[in-house]
Amino acid sequence: MAKMPKIIEPIKADFDDLAKSLVTKGKSNIPIARVSGTIPIGDIEIDCAVLENETRVLTAKSVFDSFGRARKGMNSRLEIDGTVIPPFLATKNLKPYITQEVMEWTKAIEYMDGNKKKTGYKAGLLPIMCKIYLDARRDDVLKRDSQLKLADQSEILLTAFAQVGIGALVDEATGYQYS
Repeated sequence: MAKMPKIIEPIKADFDDLAKSLVTKGKSNIPIARVSGTIPIGDIEIDCAVLENETRVLTAKSVFDSFGRARKGMNSRLEIDGTVIPPFLATKNLKPYITQEVMEWTKAIEYMDGNKKKTGYKAGLLPIMCKIYLDARRDDVLKRDSQLKLADQSEILLTAFAQVGIGALVDEATGYQYS
């Protein structure tokens, strides 16, 4: 029995609609940075972006740089409920400070910034990390000099955030940023 040739039905759409359909189908689910910039704090520069879904992110490299640490890959030194904790919080003595809410903040976000694919974290993670290190220092659970240095850096960062934050709060309360 001979095979019947497949009949291709004509497409009932104009070229622009067809092209748009093809581009949409191939579109990635990776969010795109609407704008990006750098936050200067002392001699540290924190790279940041606002994604198209309005999520504020800090690059993963900047989070590590904020604490004077080299960025390393994820490790399995500390895993809580199936979530691998990033290296900057992955020590057993910090485990009591890592709540479900904190774990939500530690999820890496991949995004496109121009032609570059970047990895970052929600911006709120940095002050949360600082609070964890300061709480752990206050509770006297930081035993290594390297961790005590991270607590000292946390104090510096939170002070800088507070100074910027109070200005932003005044601007928001008065509407100054719109004038």
